[in-house]
Amino acid sequence: MKLPFTFSLSLFFRLLLPGFIVSIALYPAIYTLFGLLKAHITAENIIIISTVICGWFFVVCDMHVYILLEGRRYWPQLLLNLFIKHERQRLEKINNAFNKAINDKNYRLYEELSAELRRFPIDEDTGNFVADFPTRLGNLLAAYEQYPKTRYGMDSIFYWNRIWLVIDKDTRTMIDDQAAVADSVVYVTAAFFIDGLIALLYILLKWLVQFNPLFLPGTNILFLLVFILPIIGYFCYRFSLHLHAGYGEIFKSCFDIYRDKVNVDEVVDYIAELTKDGSFKNMAAGEKYGAAWMYLHNYRIKTKDSVKLVTDFFK
Repeated sequence: MKLPFTFSLSLFFRLLLPGFIVSIALYPAIYTLFGLLKAHITAENIIIISTVICGWFFVVCDMHVYILLEGRRYWPQLLLNLFIKHERQRLEKINNAFNKAINDKNYRLYEELSAELRRFPIDEDTGNFVADFPTRLGNLLAAYEQYPKTRYGMDSIFYWNRIWLVIDKDTRTMIDDQAAVADSVVYVTAAFFIDGLIALLYILLKWLVQFNPLFLPGTNILFLLVFILPIIGYFCYRFSLHLHAGYGEIFKSCFDIYRDKVNVDEVVDYIAELTKDGSFKNMAAGEKYGAAWMYLHNYRIKTKDSVKLVTDFFK
């Protein structure tokens, strides 16, 4: 029988590691539950099964974990505004230090601050770095996901899947392993925060229903864990930034090297034929990528006058 997954570096980092961290916190509750059900299952099997299930949960919820940590959704408006303000202040400090390094001809500091600035996205109209997200991770991911659009006119999310299919298997494995390490630290960050919530839930259950299963630490230890586990999670989050910055350079390099393998000329020729507008064929490469994206992804065509549905040209 073929297993629904393969044992690899990606499996360990993405599924087993964060799953194990949460399963340890859940172990007292699960062990007690099986005891109440008179089900005989060893501690090893409980840990193995709960690790796989919890790890699978992280993999399935990957997008939502990132959305939350990036600050794209799920944040109260007041908190969102406060953290965006903090990120903008941080950007301003880096900008000021960057300009001072130029004036002082401190080239070593200039290079370091230049790298730090590139962890923010760019305003496409002004060319200035901006902080549009409330977290460092959100701005960092926005910066490297924006790179293909500003340099080559390619929507990164849309064209990444197509570039991925034309990359050779060995290169894909190398890239995926790098991404798995970065993903795992984000998952582990979420896992430690979840463990903190589980510890708080144990305290509430102790007080409300005298819930006191085997292997559960004392109340004082649980209180300590409620505070320590999120702190550990925060340090993991900060460490993940460097890993994502490294993966981001690989991500950008893939567009530099493999973009020509995604040929949209046939799509653009069809758009030209459909609209009876030969200017589409004479577009620059970046404009062609944009036209193909709008047609394939949104079922729309941008003409000189407006954006129209494709069906408008059949009437």
